Parts: sequence; structure tokens; C-alpha cells
Amino acid sequence: MNINSQLFGGTTAVVVTMLIFITFLFRSINTQNETAELVERSQLAINDGAVISDIFSQNNVVLSRFLLTGDEDYLNALKSSQAKFNIQLDSTKKLVSDKVDQISRLDNISRLHEQWQSEIAQPVITAK
Repeated sequence: MNINSQLFGGTTAVVVTMLIFITFLFRSINTQNETAELVERSQLAINDGAVISDIFSQNNVVLSRFLLTGDEDYLNALKSSQAKFNIQLDSTKKLVSDKVDQISRLDNISRLHEQWQSEIAQPVITAK
């Protein structure tokens, strides 16, 4: 073998090795970016879930305060809080729109909230 063939063969081996390494690195970076996006969306969804839970808890507190005081301002706060609940629930549904199981859970939360309104909150408010 002459020197040109040896240089060409050695250079080709180095270039192929570099291409394999660059391909592996590119795939790793893409996977890392995709994972980071999923983690960020998960964190946002968890935060949204905590906000929904807080709003629902506030609804219970506001209803209790209305029952204790009879102050109509608490009813306005309850209506406002229920609107926030619906807005937050819709926002969370958009965030997890590609996750059917999460949408199902959010629909169940919505049904339970509506049940709480119709079977607990409204009868108690009407009775007061």
C-alpha cells in the first residue's frame, strides 16, 4: 500500500468515527430536550392540580363562612371562586390535551365539583 491509500484509509476511519459520535450526541441532546419539555409540562400540570385543589378548598371555606355569618359578600366570593375553578380546569385540560387519562381525571373532577355545587352548596345556600 502506498502512503496515499494509508492516509485516505486512516482519514476515512476518523471521519466515520466522528460521524457516529456526532449522531449519538445529536440523538442524546434531542432526547434530553424532549424529556425536559415533558418534565416541564408535568410540573405545570401538577401546579395546576394544586391550584384547582386550593380553589375547591376555598369554595368550602367561603360556603362555611356564609353559613356562619349570613353575609352575602361570601356568595359573591363563592361565585368568583367557582369561575376561577372552571377557568383553571379548562387551562389544565389544554395543557394535558394529549393525555387521555388525564383528561378523564379532570372530567371526573369537574363532575364532582358540579355534584358538590348541586347537592351541597346550592341546597345549603337556599336553606339559609
